[in-house]
Amino acid sequence: MEADNSSSFESSEMQAMFLASTPLLSESWKFCNHINTAAAAGSFVVSPAAAGEVVYVAFSGVQLDQTCLNLVPLDNTFTDDLFCALHRRDKPAMVHAGYLHLFLNLIRCPNFQNQIGEILKKSKSIVFTGHSIGGVLASLSALWFLSSLQTTKSNMSVLCVTFGSPFLGNETLSRAILEQRWGGNFCHVVAKQDINVLTTLISSQIHFSLWPFGGYMFCSRQGAIFLENATSVVKMIHLMVKTVDHNLDHDQDHLNYGDYIGKLSFQFLRREDRFIEEGKSSYETGIILALQSSEISNQELCFEEAKDCLRTARTLGRAPNMNMAKLSNKLAEITPLRAQIQWYKEICDKKGEKLGYYDTFKRRGDSKKEMKINMCRLRLGAFWDNVIKMVENNKLPYDIHKRGKYVMASLFYKLLVEPLDIAEYYRSGEHRVNGNYLQYGRERRYLILDKWWNDLNDGEIRKYERSTFASLTQDSCFWAKVEEAIKWVYCIRNESDKSKLYRLWENLNEFENYAMGMVVRKEVSIDVVQANSSYSLWLREWGELKSQFQPFQSHSTTAFELDVAN
Repeated sequence: MEADNSSSFESSEMQAMFLASTPLLSESWKFCNHINTAAAAGSFVVSPAAAGEVVYVAFSGVQLDQTCLNLVPLDNTFTDDLFCALHRRDKPAMVHAGYLHLFLNLIRCPNFQNQIGEILKKSKSIVFTGHSIGGVLASLSALWFLSSLQTTKSNMSVLCVTFGSPFLGNETLSRAILEQRWGGNFCHVVAKQDINVLTTLISSQIHFSLWPFGGYMFCSRQGAIFLENATSVVKMIHLMVKTVDHNLDHDQDHLNYGDYIGKLSFQFLRREDRFIEEGKSSYETGIILALQSSEISNQELCFEEAKDCLRTARTLGRAPNMNMAKLSNKLAEITPLRAQIQWYKEICDKKGEKLGYYDTFKRRGDSKKEMKINMCRLRLGAFWDNVIKMVENNKLPYDIHKRGKYVMASLFYKLLVEPLDIAEYYRSGEHRVNGNYLQYGRERRYLILDKWWNDLNDGEIRKYERSTFASLTQDSCFWAKVEEAIKWVYCIRNESDKSKLYRLWENLNEFENYAMGMVVRKEVSIDVVQANSSYSLWLREWGELKSQFQPFQSHSTTAFELDVAN
């Protein structure tokens, strides 16, 4: 365990050292400094670059409109996928209204759009950067750019580096960025003596509930540490304010990020004199290294708090991976539940009643066997609800929805079990109280699992020619659509309004084409085409309806008319 204990603190300093050893920080600050001194507030500059090279887009700071200090929902300028991720919780993603206003004015500028278009044509890597509020514009631009790349399926590399930047949005925004796997695209550099920024960050966190996202590199005269856990970032900011050196010119420090960056590599080379001391474990040494880099090690009053902060970073950082290992075991534990339902399906599909899986469960009685299957259904649903809850509470790696093992397991669960959920919904009469399943009855877990599959596979189940029917119907909502089609047939026999009749007939034709296509391609399970299944009964009734009524549209109007065939 000791070796593991040491790694997290050393890695926080190692990450900072790695960043300092690359040209990323120095080049970013060079363009930030240039735009701050040579251009008007609120402007931007794009670095010249040959085809394929890294392009830097730097934003200058700007005076904020004091009338825009409230929080507002993030604008739907972003793509639908990100927008849905930001707003699907009880607490939507909120951002500082003034910052959003500045950003929207920026991206509406033709010059900005033209330059971004040129970058897309020529470069494979882009770095958005900015100082102070320019850093906020860089962050929003990077989010906008990342969300835009989702629609183009581009492999372009996107990074954002900010210096002394305020917080941007609330905790929901932070979580959504983690879920999109974008946390690693952001590096926020904050100087320990930049008291103006540190107090602004604390104030916005307390009064506006703003929350950090991405990685934070805290620089001091002794070095730097890098933290990615948002809770630890907030704690470290509070500690740095407590231990700030009040004898320094803090206004000047807000502009001296170039000096910090220039000294970092040299300072890391000289750390051998503060390395392992005799009698100290590697765990203790890791803490000392990190605290020395943050200039907190010589402040006794805050030393224990700082140690707790780093322990929190380590614990929270390790917890998702530890939970992931446990989840793998739990996934294996629920396999018998799936096997029970699969066995039940095979029995239903072979029964002499020719009802099939869906209809047998829908018409089930109170036998122990079927009660057991229903319990398996509920336990599997609870398992996936818990997985989703853990993801949303950052208790699992934020990229779980990109891992094939879990996406495939969730897909198999959805195709196997959702037909039973639909059967229960209509069996219990919930559709009469709440409305149809697709709009009002579908559990939230299925919407999220749909998104997992879409993110990994562009929404497509692999298509290939089948010689036999699929083991599971490839549209988990197929039976809900059948139930709607059954209702439409009933309605069309009892409706006199011509415009409503036209819509019903169109809906039925559309469903017939969809369902027949699924059957012809054998993308349905054998239970769908059983002689007495709900689908087969609907198909016969729909055929009778078409033979009795001849639909046509009037040449003079769009009204739908029905003539009774003689």
